Amino acid sequence: MDICPLCGRKVVRTSKNVLLVDGNLCHKKCPKSKVDRTLSEQEKEDYKKLTDLIVKYRNECPKGFYQENPNVRLNFKALTPRIKKLKEQGYSYSDMIYALNECIDTQGGFWGFGSVENRIQDIIERKKQREEKENKLAFEIEYKATFHDNKQVDLSKMLEEDDEW
Repeated sequence: MDICPLCGRKVVRTSKNVLLVDGNLCHKKCPKSKVDRTLSEQEKEDYKKLTDLIVKYRNECPKGFYQENPNVRLNFKALTPRIKKLKEQGYSYSDMIYALNECIDTQGGFWGFGSVENRIQDIIERKKQREEKENKLAFEIEYKATFHDNKQVDLSKMLEEDDEW
């Protein structure tokens, strides 16, 4: 007998209610799971928005295979694991939406989700660099405005007051 790593109960090898996961025997329908796999409301909305955008772009501006075969539908059984894989790599759904929009703009249409998978790292990196530049520029503008207060300072008066400079 083995012990299920998820719920801590015994697992009988001969039963049909057993799965081999990462070398450990687990229940197929484990009553308790230590991993919380529920999505927050914001993530659910972003996921829905991502899938809706994929369908929209597929119908409005297809390219390549989708343009040659307009009757072919998107295969969400194959698309969902690809989205989950990107999510596990640390990209949020909003990052995927941004990358999808960037790919559509640069390529002039929807070639497939693979183009997003291949370019998402570069796109998100460029986005972060641009945001850092914008934040730095905003800080510099704010710093200059508060430091000088748009007034000219007369240094000759300062020298007359204190000659120890």
